[in-house]
Amino acid sequence: HAPFYEAAKRGNIFSGMTAITGVAPGTAAGTTAAFALYNPAASGVDLVILFAGLVYVSGTIGVGSVNWYYHTQTNGSVAITGTAISVQRANGQASAGKGLPFTTATVVAGLLARPFCSLAPWLATSVLAPYQVLDKVDGAIVVAQGHGVTLQATAGAGTAPLVAYGCTWEEVPV
Repeated sequence: HAPFYEAAKRGNIFSGMTAITGVAPGTAAGTTAAFALYNPAASGVDLVILFAGLVYVSGTIGVGSVNWYYHTQTNGSVAITGTAISVQRANGQASAGKGLPFTTATVVAGLLARPFCSLAPWLATSVLAPYQVLDKVDGAIVVAQGHGVTLQATAGAGTAPLVAYGCTWEEVPV
């Protein structure tokens, strides 16, 4: 079988993606994120990140990088909020799961976890072939109950840059 077949068949793998029309990738890490994944405090599962991706949509992208950030909720801190992203279960069955992905998310200050990708000054007239950035995390990031992760760019402003982010995770009972 394929590596994720059993977990997908059992209905434990989920995906969420920002609108394909795009979101601004951001210019500085902080308390607003173009993509966030939150695990509610009483979810009963760990969110095990399998992979995440980025696709160019339009505009001129500013030079810089996109990085993973951990966001640890502490007593009295506010949960991650934002514009909800639709969740798709990998086996096609109707169920949203426990993980909550957001775009234009409000988050508590985060800790840099690892690099995601570099950003080059891409634009629609570039002679580059279309591409997709894919980070095969393979479970190296685990989002515990009450915590979250974000993808945040630290980059030049560019000119009306738009990208789409997506993430796939497995929900494992704790």
